[in-house]
Amino acid sequence: MEESQVKLPSRYIVEDKHFALDSKFVITDETGNIYYTVDSTLFTMGDKLQMYDAGGNELIRIRQENLHLHKTYIIESVRTDADEMQLASVKRTGLLGQHKLEIIAVDGAYIMEKRGNAFSHEFMLKKGDDVVAIVTKDPSATKSIYWLDVSADRDEYRAFLVALVIVLSCAQRLPGNPLSTPHEGNAKP
Repeated sequence: MEESQVKLPSRYIVEDKHFALDSKFVITDETGNIYYTVDSTLFTMGDKLQMYDAGGNELIRIRQENLHLHKTYIIESVRTDADEMQLASVKRTGLLGQHKLEIIAVDGAYIMEKRGNAFSHEFMLKKGDDVVAIVTKDPSATKSIYWLDVSADRDEYRAFLVALVIVLSCAQRLPGNPLSTPHEGNAKP
């Protein structure tokens, strides 16, 4: 999973816009440069999201699979310069407060799990024993902002890592919470 030779930031800000009429997620760097946006498909069972680069090119689709014991998501690459392919299957496991994600990707297995106690807002993404990234959620109840800090020596496809943070956001929504319903935004044509 490679990205172009452009210098990529090591920190991304992933903002979940619950009530926005345009993009459901906006992904920027610390200076506000937009790298990705994510829109959703209207009126679906479960989450169906599309990730676009800053130029509006679709890169990734995320869809929630129904009829599983644990929340399960599929991440697919839909880049125009390559064949469409599944990048990963992501399953939330463990107790609700743990928010542990098991990721089976084309380049190996990853685990994203909460660091610290049940009230912690920090998650570690690991591939084997190597730390790939640290994800921190804004502790404010009124915001859904995540900071994705990618380890400097990692060469993973950054859009894929951002997609994992989006799955984390979706998987954390509690049933019965008005924000727990699938994202219903404007789908790109």
